Amino acid sequence: MLPYEKYFLEALEQRFGIERETVIAFATSLEALSELFQILASGGEPDFKAGRVVLIGLVNHAHHLLIGGLQGLDAGNGPVWSACLRGLMEVFGACVLISDRPGSAPNYLEHIKAGKLRSAAERGHPGLGKDLDR
Repeated sequence: MLPYEKYFLEALEQRFGIERETVIAFATSLEALSELFQILASGGEPDFKAGRVVLIGLVNHAHHLLIGGLQGLDAGNGPVWSACLRGLMEVFGACVLISDRPGSAPNYLEHIKAGKLRSAAERGHPGLGKDLDR
């Protein structure tokens, strides 16, 4: 862990009371998304263009949800934090589904039910749903 990462984790724990395991789980999820993006972005076939768009969108979405959630916490707005956290869980679920079948990435340009994403997230990180329900 880099020094600034350790400082960031400690600040989230102290200031907002967020458990370290929760922050590490989301950081790990974002890292997995980045690695998945690298795999798909390295292919030169036209079939992967839509998949690239999906992954770029997921990275962008995850970034905004994380920043928005932290800003919600900073402002004392728990409902915003909660909504952003659920959104991050859905992004992680999409990552799990795409990791299982990388060729399915273009399918995520269409609507996917939140329950399917939550189930996939739970499969990828058992207990995540219970953590979020608290």
